[in-house]
Amino acid sequence: MLENTDIAVNPICRLRTTAGYSLLTFVRPMTALSCCVLNGGLQSVRHVLNLKVTEDDTILTEPADTLSAACAEMGLQEPALGMMTAASMNSLRQHTCRFGDLYFSAIVTAGMANARRAGDPADVIENDAVLPAGTINLVVCTNASLTPAAMAEALMIATEAKVAALGTLQIRSAKSGEIATGTGTDAIAIISAPDGILLRYVGKHVPAGEMLAQAVILALTQSLQRAK
Repeated sequence: MLENTDIAVNPICRLRTTAGYSLLTFVRPMTALSCCVLNGGLQSVRHVLNLKVTEDDTILTEPADTLSAACAEMGLQEPALGMMTAASMNSLRQHTCRFGDLYFSAIVTAGMANARRAGDPADVIENDAVLPAGTINLVVCTNASLTPAAMAEALMIATEAKVAALGTLQIRSAKSGEIATGTGTDAIAIISAPDGILLRYVGKHVPAGEMLAQAVILALTQSLQRAK
């Protein structure tokens, strides 16, 4: 994706991209489940900020403080989700899959210098060192209303789809040399519309799970192929 763009990802979400960040803005408050540095957990949100940083940025201030200051400077309504990356915003890719009136969109940036396989030996003590650069930041949004259990399942399916894409591309851990399952600093967010069609299941046997996974695989594969 070219830098300095502003597009509609789907009817409920716009995406603005510059060299320094990507910003998702929703037409109404949405329910989010995420591991984001800023406002992670279960939240009601209007924005998701993916901020490009350098390692020096993470040394000088806490990541959450950096993201909070960026959100305030942009005038974003709180709470906004915030994640950060050292990857180029030119790695941003997005894909939407539809089934009837439902759709799932995946938006991702990727850098693989910090590729890791789950279970690799740890190399950083929390709060004791700067985390290495290289991150997969993934947002999945849907016009469906997911139950809390379905949101947790969506997080699982999106993660499995990420692992599937990495395996297909034979991307290896920089630590162990085994097939990577992500990087050491990945972030993921599932965004659901509270007033949408209620879904209780988004697993592999149902169309919602297929759409979600395919959107992630296609967007991430394109992003990783660009990164390689």
